[in-house]
Amino acid sequence: VGVVSCERERAGDLGGVTAFSYFVPPGCAPRSHRRCPTLYLLHGFGGDYTSMLGTRRNPTAWVAALSHQPKVAPQRSTRPWTESDPRQWKPARPLDVVLIAPDGRTVPGGDGPAPLLESFWTDWNPRYARGGDDQRYDTPAPRFASYLLHELIPDVQRRFPVGRGRDHRALVGTSLG
Repeated sequence: VGVVSCERERAGDLGGVTAFSYFVPPGCAPRSHRRCPTLYLLHGFGGDYTSMLGTRRNPTAWVAALSHQPKVAPQRSTRPWTESDPRQWKPARPLDVVLIAPDGRTVPGGDGPAPLLESFWTDWNPRYARGGDDQRYDTPAPRFASYLLHELIPDVQRRFPVGRGRDHRALVGTSLG
């Protein structure tokens, strides 16, 4: 609670072990017995599970924005780019939202033709996978959308103090995400 952390988990839809970063704000601590909304953050091309939230030592503006804001609202500034550094922000009313940032790349030893290929956050075409009509690699096709919907979201709902169902989660991404 209160720091960016990481979990590794077996993902059947990806055929191996993947990782995701998360941040649980203090207002969502398990001892509070609150169920907070969840925001899933999908990284862009060339990124990984640390791209959106950063690390314990170097969290990103996504994390800072849950408890801080720019000193001058960007829409009121003649130079809004000068307000982008979270280290210069002022405290704000906390937003109690759990942040989850999965990895959108094929996993070493998992499904797909090679490790660390961009997923495009979709289920890959099985035509080119093992058993497909134009097979080009010898594993099943990785299923990233299925992993998000059928493995990651249910796992997060089991393990974290978050609300259940569509009314309690949102998805955002940058670039390819």
